Amino acid sequence: MTVREVLAWQDKIDRTSKSEAAGRFQIMEDTLRGLVRSGAAHPNEYFNSDTQLRLAITLMKRRGWNPNSNNYVAMANSLAQEWAALPLVSGPNKGKSYYRNTKGARNRAQISPETFLDVMTNCLLYTSDAADDMQCVD
Repeated sequence: MTVREVLAWQDKIDRTSKSEAAGRFQIMEDTLRGLVRSGAAHPNEYFNSDTQLRLAITLMKRRGWNPNSNNYVAMANSLAQEWAALPLVSGPNKGKSYYRNTKGARNRAQISPETFLDVMTNCLLYTSDAADDMQCVD
């Protein structure tokens, strides 16, 4: 499927489905359209695993994720604004989805704040010959 076909599918199911999220990283229609408008994605490219990973990393970087930073709490809270399943890791709503009160949705965090912070502090971005990828380190 191309990005254009994914967008057409998301548009088609918009009114009848609880979620229009697509792919491994559950990218929403408006987000994918924004990635196309910004040039991060091309409508005719395949929405395959390499494309999905590249787009997810683009979204992470837009939210302030930086493998050279140790401001894990701020990065985690920012990433929670991109993916509803990620919890806020500080503040009065710690452990809850940033999107918990979205009208018509039942968003909730799918992992604990402690687990999320552990991943944030022990994972880094590296570039392989094939594509950007994530790798956890000890």
